[in-house]
Amino acid sequence: MDNINIRPNLDNKLINVNEDRFYVLGRVLVEDCGYTLEDLKNMWGLADTVLRNDKVYYICMKLIDVEIQN
Repeated sequence: MDNINIRPNLDNKLINVNEDRFYVLGRVLVEDCGYTLEDLKNMWGLADTVLRNDKVYYICMKLIDVEIQN
């Protein structure tokens, strides 16, 4: 993952990774976490992805692009 952009955005709720966008459901410090990544995803019902940036896990839901036609 080359192009990771974790910046304040929509109250720190969006993360862009290359062409993908994720909605942050929760954050956990890596050093305080006693759970597996699968456990973390299960704790947050909508989570399908756990991203890591330095010392923080970001429990996320991947967003999909849709085009609405009338």
